[in-house]
Amino acid sequence: MKKFLSLAAYALLAVALPLSLASCGGDKDDDDEPDKPFGFVTSLAFTQSTLELNVGDEPAVATFKASPAEVSYITLSSTSSDKSVCTVAFIDDQSVRITPVAAGTATVTIASVLYPDVKATIAVTVKAAPEPEEEPSSVFSIKDKDGHYHLLTAVGSKPVEYDAQGRFTNICGMTRISEGRYRNGNQTLTLTFKSGTPLVTRLVTEYEYTGGRSSYTHTFTYDAQGRLTRAAWTEISAPSIVVAYDLTWDEEKLLSAKGTFHDNPSTYTFYYQGNQSTPLQTLGYMPLGRIVTNPNIDDQVWAALCLTGCFGKNPTLLPTSVDVKNAVSGSDGTYQLTYDFNDDGTTKSDGIKPSIAAVYGFSYKYRDDK
Repeated sequence: MKKFLSLAAYALLAVALPLSLASCGGDKDDDDEPDKPFGFVTSLAFTQSTLELNVGDEPAVATFKASPAEVSYITLSSTSSDKSVCTVAFIDDQSVRITPVAAGTATVTIASVLYPDVKATIAVTVKAAPEPEEEPSSVFSIKDKDGHYHLLTAVGSKPVEYDAQGRFTNICGMTRISEGRYRNGNQTLTLTFKSGTPLVTRLVTEYEYTGGRSSYTHTFTYDAQGRLTRAAWTEISAPSIVVAYDLTWDEEKLLSAKGTFHDNPSTYTFYYQGNQSTPLQTLGYMPLGRIVTNPNIDDQVWAALCLTGCFGKNPTLLPTSVDVKNAVSGSDGTYQLTYDFNDDGTTKSDGIKPSIAAVYGFSYKYRDDK
């Protein structure tokens, strides 16, 4: 019995001894590193160096990278150098939320709590909230280069007036007698507008005189950009088309108007002389209007309709001259086109030299003028 116990003890020792030696680290791997403390971090970096926001914007998300990648944000701190400009808070281990408060600049910093010298920054600029875009008070409103709306109030000494809905009530002496119909003495003007726009698609003039009357019907066609592509008019006594012009454009530049004038070929070619071409800040008075209209339309009435966009979008660049080929009208030749602008970009006056029409000044009021 004693001999049997002795053999059993030796067997247990033979198994236990190697395990004991192993647990004491007898064969340690030289590549093993000591455990890192919780919150250990070697680098932090935002994925952007700057951020711009407006007051009232939704909070922005700024992402960052940390090394080691498994760093938890609970071991990091986030601060704003000016909380009156913006505030900051962690979203997760890779991003923070930056909320704009007021206009100004601030620096947002994230840093390791254990190693405060390990940090990342982002420069934040908060701008004042942009003013809400002004709404036009009328489809005939003119937008200046600063984004403010105006209403044309006069061409020369003749007033242009509107009702509470922003519709014409007086166009240079032509007073409204019914919707779209205006009268001045023995002359009547009827306008048909494309719904919801200032674009005139049909214009009828009637002129009564001793022993009879004359009447002309004008029609206008526009492209998808609102640019005039065709203008034509007929006389009541001769229903066939008397005058018709097709307009060609190059982007925002009017190139030509070609057609017929009483069955005779007629062409107006517009030229742009280098930097002398005037950038058009707003709706302007298209020079073509003074040339193709018939005598039954008062020049100032036509100017008012042109300037308020009734005949489409005008060129971004205004031509400096026009070459006219029209034997019947007697206006063959080259004419210089001149313009004068107010500081806000609205048209102050324009002219044609040699003069074939009077030069009128234009007056306006701001939307909030009384």
